Amino acid sequence: MPSIATLRSSVVAWANADKNVLALIATGSTSKAEMPSDEFSDLDLEVIARDPKRLLDDDSWFASFGEVWVVLRLEQHYPTRLVIYDGGSKADFTVAGTERIEEMRMGLILSTSVGTPSS
Repeated sequence: MPSIATLRSSVVAWANADKNVLALIATGSTSKAEMPSDEFSDLDLEVIARDPKRLLDDDSWFASFGEVWVVLRLEQHYPTRLVIYDGGSKADFTVAGTERIEEMRMGLILSTSVGTPSS
């Protein structure tokens, strides 16, 4: 079973080699320093791609990170692939285009202005 750290390293190496992938954004407990993950944590990544459809139409790319046991394909606003690997390691890959980065940026701007005292 690949550890979360090994899985993350494999995904980063793949992303660096695939010109379609523009960014990986780590979310969830494994990305937080103040709340460390535990042995039950999974890897939550947003995959920002030039052409997200290419990754969604042929999702064999996540098989290169380990032996895949189960894939759940969630078709929501941003499609997500929940992948369980041999031994139980789990990764959630949310696939989106560059518009997702702008949405995140706007969310950060709005959340930092909430609760800020007005002058």
